Amino acid sequence: MVTRVQRHVKAPRYDGLGKMEEHDLLSNSSRTSGPKSNADDWELEDLYKKPVSAEVGIQEGFLVMISKLTEMIRLILGCISGGAASQLQDCTNLANEVHQCEKILTRALLASRGEHDPLKALIRLPFQLEGIGENLETILSCCRIKMREGLDLTGKAESALHQLLAVLLDMMSNLRDAFRRPDAVLLESIICECREANQKVQELRLIPWPSRFKGPAAFETTRMYLDALDAIKSANEGLGKICASVMEWETVLTASGSEGEKHGEMT
Repeated sequence: MVTRVQRHVKAPRYDGLGKMEEHDLLSNSSRTSGPKSNADDWELEDLYKKPVSAEVGIQEGFLVMISKLTEMIRLILGCISGGAASQLQDCTNLANEVHQCEKILTRALLASRGEHDPLKALIRLPFQLEGIGENLETILSCCRIKMREGLDLTGKAESALHQLLAVLLDMMSNLRDAFRRPDAVLLESIICECREANQKVQELRLIPWPSRFKGPAAFETTRMYLDALDAIKSANEGLGKICASVMEWETVLTASGSEGEKHGEMT
């Protein structure tokens, strides 16, 4: 599978009003003191800790929401192999914050959307991101059942979930990067990777798992495992749609910029 794409061309970035910017989105954000090898990257990695607020801009709000989803995946990866109750609770808290982000961002988009506003291309994005969060909540429920009932996955099944979630984690990180600095190549690579990952899910679903899981809880273990696979598949599909929406947004912004230049030449 394709993993993280290395970009060698610095793509232009746009703010929520369609205006091109040369500086980073978070360049004016407050910095957290302490040693960092790269202050901007450190801040992006820790955006999931930022409280949900209607005071942040739309684009930064999306980055915060995506970062919270990314951290949910990271926590679930640990829970698949065992994890602790605190990890489950942390993930639940993030899921609740994702729902709050959806409401705030949707309201902001509706309030700012004009007839020719490029933000119209993103109007469904908060809902789509929330859908990924709901899929992650399904996997989180599977982890709770596994821990509560003491269910044991085979090595192959556990490894498969780990690999699929690791790929999803990498794709969400790439989405955050692409949203911060729009890059069609990166977005297309995520869409292709989503398809590859879902093909792998389809192959895994064809394996006769009831015969692989032993003991009196074999049926419940099978159902939990297949539910997790289906949730990952749905998350991948949602992520592909989100990338298509962001690509549409970038196209609209580019067209808006071209029209503005033509208008300036005419006047």
